[in-house]
Amino acid sequence: MPSTARSLPLLALVFALGALGKEGPSPARLSPEQFSLLAERLEHGESFKVRIQAALILGEGGGPPAEPVLREVLRDDANPSVRAAAALALVDLDGLASVPPLVEALGDEDGFVRGEVGKALSVLAQREGSGLALPLANALANASDAAKPIGLAVLSGLGSPGADGLVTLLGDSSSTVRAAARSSLEALPKAVAGQALERGIRNGSFGVRAIAAQLAGEWRDAAALPALADAAADATEVPEVQEASRRAIAEMKDAIREDEEVAQLKGASDPQLRVRALVLLAGKAGPAAEPACEAALRDASPLVRAYAVESLGALGDRRALPALRELLHREDYAPLDAVLSAAIHRIERSSPSALAGSAP
Repeated sequence: MPSTARSLPLLALVFALGALGKEGPSPARLSPEQFSLLAERLEHGESFKVRIQAALILGEGGGPPAEPVLREVLRDDANPSVRAAAALALVDLDGLASVPPLVEALGDEDGFVRGEVGKALSVLAQREGSGLALPLANALANASDAAKPIGLAVLSGLGSPGADGLVTLLGDSSSTVRAAARSSLEALPKAVAGQALERGIRNGSFGVRAIAAQLAGEWRDAAALPALADAAADATEVPEVQEASRRAIAEMKDAIREDEEVAQLKGASDPQLRVRALVLLAGKAGPAAEPACEAALRDASPLVRAYAVESLGALGDRRALPALRELLHREDYAPLDAVLSAAIHRIERSSPSALAGSAP
């Protein structure tokens, strides 16, 4: 049945809803009849110009029900200009929720569409800033190889707000993407990139944690030392990340303040902070390390005692052998017998002369 909504020209709806390009998604402002008309025009309109108008208006005022309609058009419409309009409409409609379909569309067979989708993501970047970094990086991780260069360019264009996203892409399956992400990180202020690496060491995927630890060492980023020490001491961490963290600590041993770590070991109330101090003292391997670690064998925390044993083993100082052997098989150290045996063996291998005249 004819109605005012059905007779209202599409352009009149544009003016009724207001200019496009608002600051973010808004709730639906179309009536059910208007929505139905526009969805029908978008799907079946013979003129691609009519379908473009319908897509833009649905993005402006269609609300959540328009999202699946626009996604389908972005993916399947035969006309590149209509697909491009659907990309712009999704940005208006969904904000960050539009990132996955937009990234998927970066692999469109048509170069014009890819370019317009890139522009749509750039509009979203201006609006969302740092809020776009991780959603975009996560979407790019699962995107086609054709989609990644444009998405990475948008992410790099964020500058400092894109740092966390660039760190996420250090673990990408594509070596080209990993190299580009690293290059973009290196172009950022050192403090910004360093903080992003630290967050990557603590919260990234397995691949990201290992590469972030490696880069922190290569860049001599002393601010990352606490995160590296925690990763190296984390019994639940995968060996590759632990080893990368230990190597990074060794590369930065000149930045470790031995006196500060000894004070931390003696005075910190949190056992995890005392463990961190032990790991850094072992990495520093300075003159105060062995006495401090040996003193920590008497720490009230079993966790700290365990890492004191491991740190002494890592230091390889044969002067620690009598203290370690004295603890072996002692009842209160029984749970650490395997750790003690490994530490003793490690020192003996690194200091063969320590075997002479030493009882097991």
